[in-house]
Amino acid sequence: MKKSIFTFALIFIATITFAQKKHKNNRLDFVGKTYEYTIEETHLNLTIISNTEAKWLYVSSPNNETGKTETEKATITKIAKGVYQITWTEKDGSNVIDIFNLNTNEVFVNFTLPDAKMYNLKANFKIK
Repeated sequence: MKKSIFTFALIFIATITFAQKKHKNNRLDFVGKTYEYTIEETHLNLTIISNTEAKWLYVSSPNNETGKTETEKATITKIAKGVYQITWTEKDGSNVIDIFNLNTNEVFVNFTLPDAKMYNLKANFKIK
């Protein structure tokens, strides 16, 4: 009886440990990379720093915004294998929801400005 309880406990702990590792690693193919793409006239890089942080940089942009950058507190959700949603709210109140499809190298860029104007764009990206 003691042997079967010990065996059950060992299997249970191993299962929980495996599940926790799998959960922690489920975004590894998205985090730690820089994604380069162009939307309208803005060429930008988005670096996924961690599961909770992203940094964007305008590589080139109209209206004298080239070089503008910000690090955002972000939420990343894995939607499907190789498909991720990343969201954040910028200091000016703009809300960003981007969906990256790593299978097709497409990004669906969605954002709402503080004046409630909404944009929905699509671009191809390169991983730097």
